[in-house]
Amino acid sequence: MTTFDPSNRKRDEAQQVDQAEVHGRDRAQQADDRASRADDADARRHDRTRQTDQADVRGHDRTRQADQADGRRDDRTRQADQADGRRDDRTRQADQADVRGDDRTRQTDKPGVRAEEARTPETRTPGGVENQAPVAARSKLFGETEAEQYRVQWRELQANFVDEPRAAVREAETLVSQMMDALTSQLKEQKRALEGGSDRDTEQLRVAMQRYRSLFDQMLQV
Repeated sequence: MTTFDPSNRKRDEAQQVDQAEVHGRDRAQQADDRASRADDADARRHDRTRQTDQADVRGHDRTRQADQADGRRDDRTRQADQADGRRDDRTRQADQADVRGDDRTRQTDKPGVRAEEARTPETRTPGGVENQAPVAARSKLFGETEAEQYRVQWRELQANFVDEPRAAVREAETLVSQMMDALTSQLKEQKRALEGGSDRDTEQLRVAMQRYRSLFDQMLQV
């Protein structure tokens, strides 16, 4: 017959308690591990979210910068269009001024011819027939083709004044100098053509006087 030993029972109960505590600690450790892994996963998710937000911010910044660059390009294009419009307006105004100047010149030339004829009746011969000797000074100092070339050059340099004012002024100075040189040459040539000897008769002297008067009037209009 087996004898019951109370000490063995206590020892068994103590071992069971120890094992239960070990199991409890193991379960607690496992729970801590799972919680740590969950925290790590949450941290990684937060990092990815933060990176995504930063990428979105950078994307928005690039979009805003691109919009600003487009706005600046549009502004430059609009300013260039406005500058072209102003140049066109100035060119059109210059053309209109040239047309008005030509009209005034034509209107002035016609009365001037009639007045010259009224002032110099002696240009007719004693028989009443008008002297057909050519009067070179009656014509303009610049031919129509040459004058139109000067007008075109002036309109071009005037239109360039907005973009290159210094260059436009230099071109204007050069153009005016060329016109002065050409004018001086023409006046000297006409003067040489009018010069003659002292053996001219009265009719030749009358024609020469008329030409000098016409050249004199033309020089006053310069």
